[in-house]
Parts: sequence; structure tokens; C-alpha cells
Amino acid sequence: MSSKPIRPVNVEDKLHFPTFRRLPEENDIDLTYYEERGFGYSPAVHWCLLVEIVEVIPWIRPMFNVKDLEGHKFLVAFHLDNNEEVASMNIRVGRTMSISHAHQHQFADGQVGIRLEDASSVKSFNCDLASFMKIGEDLKKQSSLCPVCNKSAELHCSSCTLRYCSKECQVADWKSKHKKVCGAGQQIMAWGKFNWKRFDFDRVL
Repeated sequence: MSSKPIRPVNVEDKLHFPTFRRLPEENDIDLTYYEERGFGYSPAVHWCLLVEIVEVIPWIRPMFNVKDLEGHKFLVAFHLDNNEEVASMNIRVGRTMSISHAHQHQFADGQVGIRLEDASSVKSFNCDLASFMKIGEDLKKQSSLCPVCNKSAELHCSSCTLRYCSKECQVADWKSKHKKVCGAGQQIMAWGKFNWKRFDFDRVL
């Protein structure tokens, strides 16, 4: 029996990929993302915030100004025992960052942003947010046409599965743009392997 082909996750899904204003607040129970279990509340679904780095803030802790898909700008601040975890992600201006299960947090100065105490909830990608969304759209379409020349495509990228008509077109696209977005494409395909509609405590996004 053949296995069902893996489909990319839909990064345009507003429930599972909300913008900042749709995120649950840190000290509130949002029933969009939580459900009652036993004597308390637990996450009901998976969600992930996608942002683009617009400024690296020089400070003793890793801090960044970011913008989401709506263009809303806000602060992301890491509070870790070891800042090397963030340094290894190569987070810099113009890159996309994903933050799993993010919550709105009000800082001491009154501004509302994201406070992160677990670096494993964050990933960094070597492309801007628009390019991240575009590769997601291209993968979702699963087009049988080459994105370079629009001819029938039988080959595919071995990493992210984007399809091409020939090695020549694949190499040309790699040099022009795909090199930067392939990592994002791989992650989008990996996210498609599990059920976002049911929270799994052992799942690392």
C-alpha cells in the first residue's frame, strides 16, 4: 500500500499562523488556542508566528524589532541563561523568524511584544518574509509547470520538492533565488507531516 504524499502546511492559515494581534495573551485563556482539561486549561492546537527582523537591538540580552505579515512592528526579547543559543541561529535584519506557540507579553516599560525563555521555539530562515510566503504558495500549488520557464516539470528539488523541467532550470533558479528559500521550503514541508489541529506536547515545531 503506497503512503500518502506529504503536503506542505498552509502558511496562510490564520488560525495556525496568526499575526501578532491574533496571538493569545500571556495571562489570559484564549479559547481559540486553549481548551479545558481536568482542572485547568491546556493548548488545543499548534500555532506559529512568522516575522521578519527589521532591527537588531544592542543590549545584554538578544533583542529584535520585528514585523509580521500585517506590517505591525513589535519587540522580541530573549531571556535565556545562554545567549549562544541565539547567536548560533544567525538572526539578522531581513531574515524570517518563526516562533512556535508565541504569546503577547507586556514588558515593564508598557510595550507589548514577545518574551522568549526557550530558544528551541525559534527558527531563523535565510529569506525575507515575503519570500518565505511565496515559497509556501509555490509548494501548496504543487504545480506541474517549471517556475522558471513554465514547461512541464518532472524533476524536483531533493530538499523541498519544488518541481522543475530540467537540471538547467533548477540550477538557474538555485543561483537566482532558490538557494535562499530552500531552507524555508524544507521547513514548510516538514510542518506538513503532522496534525496542527491537535496539540502534541512532544512536538517541536
